[in-house]
Amino acid sequence: MRALVIASLLAATSFAAPAARAAEVCHTVVENGQFGTSRICVTSVLAPQGDNKYGPDQIGSDKGAWCEGAAGPGIGEQITEHMKPAGYFRTIHIINGYAKSEESFRRNGRIKRARIETDRGFRRDVTLKDTLTQQAVVIPNARALWVRLTILDVYPGKQGTDTCLSYFGVNLEELNN
Repeated sequence: MRALVIASLLAATSFAAPAARAAEVCHTVVENGQFGTSRICVTSVLAPQGDNKYGPDQIGSDKGAWCEGAAGPGIGEQITEHMKPAGYFRTIHIINGYAKSEESFRRNGRIKRARIETDRGFRRDVTLKDTLTQQAVVIPNARALWVRLTILDVYPGKQGTDTCLSYFGVNLEELNN
């Protein structure tokens, strides 16, 4: 009987929305805003260099970008936007690379191919353009607790192997107004 209870508990937890992983670094973007709370979590962070920081708090800032801190070009690294309550959206906006300037963009790696997925089972591999301008990935209308981008391939930078991303977020306004 005890084994059945434990097995039932394990099965029940496998369907729950995933919490941030132990190794993830998270930043709350909006707390109790118009559409609830939104936070961005990343699986690794490049160590600060001087005054430059590369954590999830840099995603969407005019100061910098998130840059992964894994060895090599960052294949498999992830960025996840968590929404509470579940957000209703169809467009994901991305600004690839370190878009502070053309020089910083070319110096660092950029995402070439990525997997986009949600907690509701949506999954699609996309190819991003090698450009500083914002890109939109349109998916079927989704109501999701989280949306995740996983790096599958990169455009290499001219200096080092770090891969960066300046913006990642869903457009909650297009379907909720």
